[in-house]
Amino acid sequence: MSYIQNIKDVDFLYKSKVLAGILLKRAFAGPYFVVITGRYRCNYRCIFCGAFSEFIKNEITRPRYYVNMDVFKGLVRELSILGTKIASFGDFEPFMDTQLIEKIEYAKQYNLGCSITTNGSLINEENAEKIVNLKLDYLSVSINAGKPETYPRIHVTETEETFERIVSMISLIEKLKEKKRTSFPRTRLSMVVCNRNYHDIVKFVGLCRETGVRNFFIKRMIPPSKEIAEELALTHEQEKEVKKYIAKVLNFARKYDINVDWAEWGGPQKTRVKKEDMPCYYGWLFSLIDGNGDVHPCCFVQGPTSAIGNIRKDKFRTLWFSKKYQNFRRKYKNIDERRKMGYLCNHPSCFPNNQRIYEILHRPSLGYII
Repeated sequence: MSYIQNIKDVDFLYKSKVLAGILLKRAFAGPYFVVITGRYRCNYRCIFCGAFSEFIKNEITRPRYYVNMDVFKGLVRELSILGTKIASFGDFEPFMDTQLIEKIEYAKQYNLGCSITTNGSLINEENAEKIVNLKLDYLSVSINAGKPETYPRIHVTETEETFERIVSMISLIEKLKEKKRTSFPRTRLSMVVCNRNYHDIVKFVGLCRETGVRNFFIKRMIPPSKEIAEELALTHEQEKEVKKYIAKVLNFARKYDINVDWAEWGGPQKTRVKKEDMPCYYGWLFSLIDGNGDVHPCCFVQGPTSAIGNIRKDKFRTLWFSKKYQNFRRKYKNIDERRKMGYLCNHPSCFPNNQRIYEILHRPSLGYII
């Protein structure tokens, strides 16, 4: 979600507080973005999902629920005071929450930007019009296939007809935006690449032109388990093919003015530090809030033991500035320490923001910071 949670677009005052906090090893501002998730609430069984893949021996059976409305309202009020910019609904299927639209409407009243990451299967004409009317800031739809016949190979409970219906709903959203003369939501199609769909990359970016979407995100699958890696990871030869496909995609994107985020395969960013050595600054930028109220400092949570606390018992502000969260920021900025805790770092989706902050901190020019 790097184009959604992109710290380069943050105002100077907020950015200055974040940078001061990193230098002094404490927090002076709230998280830039918060993911609010109904963890394990999903209607799909995607093959690379760490919770529900057919290659996982034991499917997750933990309780599945969403943050209730009263707790959510209190959280939004706190985030607004702390300077948080984005409330992101995702990490499993947000449209299963019957109060999703109501929550977005409430968050927008407090000037919080809102984003949704979804598989798109539950988008219909009614909620499509609602998110356009509410001026949802960002909508990322994970399709993971370029043609109908590939779709069921990734989303094993679904059919080719599901693919076609999702594409038609995305097209509808773009037409509604045009009709209402708005650019919101800024829509993106995303694709997690594995050995079952890598050959669809060129066709996938073609969906952008077909639907009118201007943003395309492609990322390599990060295997959440050994079993999934063995079944789905790209071979060396397939990696070489992917790079050839990406070259074609870039030509297509330039021709039709489509934005492509593909940094994992050698994108345009350059840095003086190796990706595996890049510090992680997400302790100052991010929180994940589970459906039960647990607050996690990293999206690669390891169950209740990785939680800082719970917003049903304590204020989010109390947890964000707590000694436990401060210890996480100081200790787990180092990648080796994070890996000892089980965090699968450095996640490619986090790398652009980490890189941007690293370059700012290691360049003395104030003009670069601005």
